[in-house]
Amino acid sequence: MENFQRACARWRIHGLNTLTMEALACKGMQDDTDQGTKRLILEIDCLVLTGLSGNLEGQHSEVSPVLKNMNELNRRYTDFNFLFTSLL
Repeated sequence: MENFQRACARWRIHGLNTLTMEALACKGMQDDTDQGTKRLILEIDCLVLTGLSGNLEGQHSEVSPVLKNMNELNRRYTDFNFLFTSLL
């Protein structure tokens, strides 16, 4: 079993809305693919975003381009999980 290697958070001061900000924060997975990470668990506290990520076909959400990019990136991993984690 491999050990946990790192955590990452991105802080953005300005944004259009909460959903867009959450989606952009997930783009941090690009950093991990560039560093050679093979297994990734991406946890986020936005239930709407995790729901949207599971149904990309025919979706016209403002965050669809980001989610589609994430979907392309997750193919680079041997193991990828995108999970909702409550802050409470």
